[in-house]
Amino acid sequence: MSTVKILKRILISLLTAIIIAGAVFVSYGYIIFKGPSPSAAKEYIAQYGEDTVYVRLFGVPAYVASDTVDLPPYPAKDVSGNISTETDGTIRVLTELENGMVRDQYGLVDDDGDGVIIETVSGEAYEGKMIVVWDPKRVILGSIDLNRGAGYTLQEFCEMYDAIAGINAGGFTDNMGTGNGGTPFGIVITDGNYMRVSDAPWEMCTIDEEGNLKLGYFSVDEMKAMGTKWGASFGPALLIDGQISEIGVNFMSGLYARTVIGQRDDGAMLLLVVDGIQAHSAGCRGTDIIDIMNDYHAVSAYNLDGGASTSAVAYGEIIDIPSSVQRLIPNAWLVLRKGA
Repeated sequence: MSTVKILKRILISLLTAIIIAGAVFVSYGYIIFKGPSPSAAKEYIAQYGEDTVYVRLFGVPAYVASDTVDLPPYPAKDVSGNISTETDGTIRVLTELENGMVRDQYGLVDDDGDGVIIETVSGEAYEGKMIVVWDPKRVILGSIDLNRGAGYTLQEFCEMYDAIAGINAGGFTDNMGTGNGGTPFGIVITDGNYMRVSDAPWEMCTIDEEGNLKLGYFSVDEMKAMGTKWGASFGPALLIDGQISEIGVNFMSGLYARTVIGQRDDGAMLLLVVDGIQAHSAGCRGTDIIDIMNDYHAVSAYNLDGGASTSAVAYGEIIDIPSSVQRLIPNAWLVLRKGA
């Protein structure tokens, strides 16, 4: 048999294998997302998240969108006592080093004296960024004017508030990935002003006037009584008073891009993003997030909007690798400049 014939047969075999693999790939996605069973798509998205190739190809079905996109992950309810305890900034121990560098009691070093430390976090399948802010009162929530009808990118939020760093925050209506960040859900509080309210309690992450991060299902009246100054809605709370929450134990088993806010016992604020569904990072599970936050000595941790919304900015630059172009978002946790 001639060499030419052998090469032709090899080529035909390869093409046949590629066609069969492509047909299987498309058929699987079509059955899951276009098939007769609504539960199939729901289970797939619950396991692997929205930021996957199949979701990008087939979109989120309408019967799934109401459960996984437009609404918060857990129904609003009143849960008494679900509040993280106040932190104590007086226990922070800082040691001055050479060249103006400062080290805290956990070994983190601020090399430029601005009280903000940025580290790369990584695991077997993920990579991300952790922003540590020693003074929690420097962390605020920037929000759109709801009359604007659209959000801003995270970089735009940082520019508007003259912030040196920030991460995306609460969720928003995002029907099949077409949301423009103009309709946040839940309750949004910025500088004590309730930008968006609800008659029912919502799952919240809030910061009071003393810089304490408090997590739980709160009504507007409860938050006003707590002296809440900043707040956004998503969830769930993963760590409360140093303990893994009941929801956190079983939180999101699939690999996914994540955004999380947390706090140490000395008050230092922790802002975490983990990239997802890319060559350098497949994303991480809820248990991975809890492990990361424990590594940074968090006593509280709260899951924020993730997936394509996940992003972090510092000193004017995007410091993670988002899985999509910068999205328009309704609000962001921002780090003000020292002394601002």
